[in-house]
Amino acid sequence: MNAMLRYLLATSLFCFLAFGAFAPRSAQAQADVSVHGVVTDASSEAPLQDANVVLLVDGVVIAGAASDADGSYEISGIPPGDYVLSVRFVGYEQEEMQISLQPGESLTADVALRPTGFDLNAVVVSASRASEKVLDAPASISVLDTREIESVALPSSAMLLRNVTGVDMAQTGVNRYEVVLRGFNNVFTGATYVMTDYRRAAVASLGLNDYSLMPISQIDLERIEVVRGPGSALFGAGVDAGVIHFISKDPFTHPGTTVRVGGGLRNALTASLRHAGVAGGKLGYKVVADFQRANDFAFDPEDPLDAIQLGTFREEALPVDYNNHNYTLSGLLSWQPRSNVTLTANGGFSAVKTIGLSSIGTIQGEGFGYTYGQLRLDAGRFFAQAYANFNDAGDSFVYREGSVDDVVDNSTEINVQGQYDFDILDERFRFVLGAEYELTNPVTKSTVFGRNEDRDRFAETGAYLQSVVRLSPMLNATLAVRADRHDLFDGVQFSPRAALVFKPDPAHSIRATFNRAFASPGTHNLFLDFNAGAAGPLTIQARGSLDGFHFQRDAQGGLIASSMFPDIFGAPVPVGVPLGLLYSEMYGALSSIPVSDLQGLLAAQGLNIPAVLIDQFIGLLSPDGGITVTGLTPANIGYVDLNTFDIDPNSIAQDVVDVPSLEYTSSEIFEIGYKGLLGERLLVAVDGYYTRRKNFVSPLRVETPFVLVPNHDLLFGDLQAALADGIAGNETLHAALQAVGFSADDISSLIVELARPDFAAFLPENTPIAIVQPVENMVPGQLLMTYRSMGEIEYYGMDVSTELLLGDRLRVFGNLSWVSDNFFDAGELGEEEETLELSMNAPATKVKGGFAYESSGNWSVHASVRHTGGFEVRSGLYTGPVPEHTLLDVGAGYDLGDYVSGLRMNLSLFNVLDQRHREFVGSPEIGRMGLVQMTLEI
Repeated sequence: MNAMLRYLLATSLFCFLAFGAFAPRSAQAQADVSVHGVVTDASSEAPLQDANVVLLVDGVVIAGAASDADGSYEISGIPPGDYVLSVRFVGYEQEEMQISLQPGESLTADVALRPTGFDLNAVVVSASRASEKVLDAPASISVLDTREIESVALPSSAMLLRNVTGVDMAQTGVNRYEVVLRGFNNVFTGATYVMTDYRRAAVASLGLNDYSLMPISQIDLERIEVVRGPGSALFGAGVDAGVIHFISKDPFTHPGTTVRVGGGLRNALTASLRHAGVAGGKLGYKVVADFQRANDFAFDPEDPLDAIQLGTFREEALPVDYNNHNYTLSGLLSWQPRSNVTLTANGGFSAVKTIGLSSIGTIQGEGFGYTYGQLRLDAGRFFAQAYANFNDAGDSFVYREGSVDDVVDNSTEINVQGQYDFDILDERFRFVLGAEYELTNPVTKSTVFGRNEDRDRFAETGAYLQSVVRLSPMLNATLAVRADRHDLFDGVQFSPRAALVFKPDPAHSIRATFNRAFASPGTHNLFLDFNAGAAGPLTIQARGSLDGFHFQRDAQGGLIASSMFPDIFGAPVPVGVPLGLLYSEMYGALSSIPVSDLQGLLAAQGLNIPAVLIDQFIGLLSPDGGITVTGLTPANIGYVDLNTFDIDPNSIAQDVVDVPSLEYTSSEIFEIGYKGLLGERLLVAVDGYYTRRKNFVSPLRVETPFVLVPNHDLLFGDLQAALADGIAGNETLHAALQAVGFSADDISSLIVELARPDFAAFLPENTPIAIVQPVENMVPGQLLMTYRSMGEIEYYGMDVSTELLLGDRLRVFGNLSWVSDNFFDAGELGEEEETLELSMNAPATKVKGGFAYESSGNWSVHASVRHTGGFEVRSGLYTGPVPEHTLLDVGAGYDLGDYVSGLRMNLSLFNVLDQRHREFVGSPEIGRMGLVQMTLEI
């Protein structure tokens, strides 16, 4: 791996130096006059870096410069004369002034620019793991700043993401959200790489993004960066679905005390406290506490879909506890021995009581706790950190009947990483290199990982290199690669990135990127071994697929099933109905009928047979020494919906395909994008992408098919023919029947016709009679749920967003996200297993829009509309459609500073029209939610 990194570094240097050799250099002339000054923000007085400062004569640029990090600029080497000094900076109004330069003069001209409301030059860190401007980043990025974060009352900071372009958000409870970027949502999802202050914030081991456990108090957030598309080239295997980074306020730049309290619908109550300060000029400190509670949305037993969920709950767990609350407490110490060196230690604890969905059913998080600690060093161009995340499942349990009583999870995740960035040749070439080590240690006392408890610990190691070259003042090129090694998989995975970013002027950016990303299967994908409940007399076991599963077959390759008949429960049987067994059951019923009744039934058929002969024939027809019936009617197999216990008619098949061991998911993404400011009032961003994914890991799915009773005409036709052969083979019986004028076909037809109505009612078509089990899970009567690596898919899509300033106070926004396909069948997946389906669990089209208005006085209002198209869900136990829905959110704010300094009130109503709807299968209907919050800054 070290050799590979050296090779990549050498190659990058060679290529970029070659480009750099032919890039133009500016010449400097000597002159006696100059102009210099500082460019600042007129509102905050903060310096503006990279402002474009030029001198014009009759509209022609004579000379120019860009402001430095402290906002200073200087233009020298120009002749005396009259000029127009023009200063432009993206997101600010252009400023021009007339100046006159006399021979030998050095003029000072400071310029303060007024912001227009757009911050195209926001500095972000999540796209390239280093500071860069949004327009320079080789990725599609959205940034939510402090103003957007603080202007709305929210039950959860996760709701700040609801209107962001490309975000798929499914609300499944009052404070429960499943959030992904560009599709492939799931219950218990961890697909998107979520960070808080550079630390991965997902629940240790399980990888679940539970926002109620994250230290993301709204009063402590400075900004949120959302990076659409893969990030494996820098963040490692598993980061193929984008990055969401919550960045908190620094105590040095945001000291003070903030208190927030609120309440609202569903008995909601929120309380937050932040206190930060600086001691001795070098030691910053911060304490943040957060509490939320509310009554969750409830299952309605009168609602058919809710009744299905309630019908699977065990009685001892009822009634369902819908009281939801969570709290977080965190603290931070930050030491700055020098201006460019900061050592930060922070940690926190959170706990939640909530009802939620998981891939194995509805769960009760009862005191589920989450603890973390982080040590971070920022020393100029060097960055290093170490952090650890810890779980404590408390008294959590699964509601489903037959599932494990209590869930234990004391898992740990430890991560250590270091990074260094540097530039050469007057900042023409910039490099970022780093390495990372992560150890995951699941500890569940066999309640979650069962038989795998002693082999589920693993480590991942990675190293990365990124190089950026300024090919010209308008064109940058990026090359990056990361190598990752996983304990449980052979070989090293390489994730490359290549990008070109073209900026024809400071207000516009066009980029083209290629990314190849890898996602390693999660801990639960590999090691899950969980008693997930019962389905009638059968049990359900959810298992990971580290080693795969192989179905039991005979020497000829035919499937072998396990019987569900009580007398031979679990016994090996062929996939079909043995005609001998069927006849034995039929004969038992026939022989129990009194002879006089049989005589009457035959007479009704026009057959007058003496009772003594009937009794003789019954004895000769016995399968125990009388006649032999052989043969098999082949049966179809099908899969059951574990919520309704009905066979899915679309799952009917003739054979199964073994479950292979899981592999890395690989993704190749080609993307082009544009972002720019038109007329200083309209911000437009357009991104188009094409994605090819291979070996996508499915959600948890039932892999144990049922053997189904065949078509009755076929079954009883086979039985009649086999019975006729058996009768003909018994010479005594055959002769006796011929003596009274009956053939073997006559009597077999008669017997089947007499018995068929009762047996048809007892065993209707497609009734399960056996299950097909893999040899690795041969527990009598046990259904297997597991994961598959599924085929290859291709799709393309686009994200379009606009933001318009109408005057100085009204902001209007809108965005559209569209994908070409959000549901893939076996044919599209290229899979032999005909029952395989893959859903994005997200709409093909979503549209969001709204406005925000800030008055010249103390009040503000905002509103937004979110339209989500309908989609199919395939996520563990949850399958079915989610209808389209359109939601209206409104809010208002009022600054009470005239009465109490630093006091503000915010009101928000979500789903104002109370459109009762489901955003994911298995969740209760979501209705209106409202909140009023009072915030005091001291």
